[in-house]
Amino acid sequence: MQAKVTHPMSRVPPAADSILVVEDDDDLRVVMVLALELAGLSASGVANGHRALDYLDRGALPSAIFLDLKMPLADGAKLRWALLDDPRWAKIPVIVCSGDCDAIRDRALPGIGSWLLKPFTPSTLIHALHRLAS
Repeated sequence: MQAKVTHPMSRVPPAADSILVVEDDDDLRVVMVLALELAGLSASGVANGHRALDYLDRGALPSAIFLDLKMPLADGAKLRWALLDDPRWAKIPVIVCSGDCDAIRDRALPGIGSWLLKPFTPSTLIHALHRLAS
């Protein structure tokens, strides 16, 4: 059994203990989940908005959601509106991750806690959670 090795400065505040990553790029999703786990968090990843809604419907209530905008089936904007329409999920903080500079500049989605431009580093991911918690 291997122990997790984390840098103390990379730890996220204890209130943020469960994170959902909604990202269609398999490799990026795995890296994001791993970075969050190395920071001491419980993290899960799904490939699109439909799978995110299925995950949430099963009773999961994450502390925050990292959300890609451009995905097949149900993109990030559709998922954000679905979250806002359901009182169980409306208050979950959302951090949008996108490679689309125009989408980030537009910022038309309500209630977004932070915006990350792809590509980003694992430490940028963790810092975004720190900003949410402060």
